[in-house]
Amino acid sequence: MPYCPKCFAEYREGFKKCADCDIDLVAGEPTKEIVEEAKEAAKEKEIVLEKLVHTNNDIELSYITSMLETEGIAYRISGSNNAIGYLEMKKGSLRVPERDIYVDSSRMNEAMAIVLSIAGEIEEDK
Repeated sequence: MPYCPKCFAEYREGFKKCADCDIDLVAGEPTKEIVEEAKEAAKEKEIVLEKLVHTNNDIELSYITSMLETEGIAYRISGSNNAIGYLEMKKGSLRVPERDIYVDSSRMNEAMAIVLSIAGEIEEDK
């Protein structure tokens, strides 16, 4: 009975690709050992997010995230919701939304180097 080597869904004979993962099925049945090995491999690939920087400056946020993208460093932004910040601004609030940028902890040194280089550029402009 074929199965998907990624999600371990089992299929009837005649199916060639996993409907969910869109990858080729393999012959046989997934053994307990195969499933355990796949789970261990997935644990090793887990991403642990670590806070890189906190900002309330939209220009700074855009600059940092564009540099992270250029270097291929995935990131997440958390903090005040943009829509709420927009509504507060429309009501006349001077409060600037604050945000945190998180990156994969395995790439923290690279990301921090980017932030420090940006900070250096800002200092030179003053």
